Amino acid sequence: MQQLNTYKVTSDDMMGSFQKLLDFFQNIPVPVEKVFKIAYGIRGFSEKIVNQQLIKVQMTLKSQANLSERSMSADRLPSSQSAYHLQVNSSAQPVIRELRLDSLSRTRSVGVVALGNFKSSILTAEQMSIIWSWIPIRVSMLQPEVIYSSNEHGVCLTAFYMAVGSYEPTILVVKAMNDEVFGAYCSTSWNARNSCDRENKKHSYFGTGETFLFTIVPEVKKYTWVGSECGTDVPHSAKLFMAADSRMINVGAGNGQGLLLDDNLLYGRTEHCDTFANEPLCSSKDFQCKIVEVIAFK
Repeated sequence: MQQLNTYKVTSDDMMGSFQKLLDFFQNIPVPVEKVFKIAYGIRGFSEKIVNQQLIKVQMTLKSQANLSERSMSADRLPSSQSAYHLQVNSSAQPVIRELRLDSLSRTRSVGVVALGNFKSSILTAEQMSIIWSWIPIRVSMLQPEVIYSSNEHGVCLTAFYMAVGSYEPTILVVKAMNDEVFGAYCSTSWNARNSCDRENKKHSYFGTGETFLFTIVPEVKKYTWVGSECGTDVPHSAKLFMAADSRMINVGAGNGQGLLLDDNLLYGRTEHCDTFANEPLCSSKDFQCKIVEVIAFK
């Protein structure tokens, strides 16, 4: 009998806390759409993780509702509470579907609106919106800004590193002398170059599989990491994402340089590489740069 009373107190306390939680979410002065968009925008949280947590919450609500039905009489559990459970689930699902669709293929028009006052000497708003649709959704919640331009900051790697070194991620954009436009989404800060093997005078590669190469002009193409498109492990030569030192910066390697720029950011090379299985990003493998820009997110 004593155990039964103890359980009853625990159950009442639990249901009281549960009701307070429901009341809080029912009266929270923030639209559910905004809650989910903020959740998806939290740094380090993927869509998969957020969805997993949503499922756990829904399962908890369902189990608690079942418990309340077994342990409490009908007059103590208002029918509106069960209806509210359904309302929460049904109202959240369109938002989840919208965000899932948004993360897979955000339209150019949405990208243009989100870009706000973005200005570039290379990219038009429409071209930037194309790249915008490719970047991870958590990053697209931030405001893009050109933090380095070879026209303004000088054509040397010292100026490049001083301007962009601490930012993560960044977008490297090149406009060649023939007005072709191409570049790379760089997942890791360029300051990671400091992890190079100074004793052997060799640079080490850094970065993650979120890195990708792209061409905007003359034809829009995106080259993702080969490891993201296959279910098996990839060779070491296909895991060479980013490298940098005092002589060059490079994105993609392995039997070729995906995108390489020299120490003056004036000349470069682009080839097929194992990391991205890409075509050369412009019509000539060896090219001369007209403008180089780096975009960061703030």
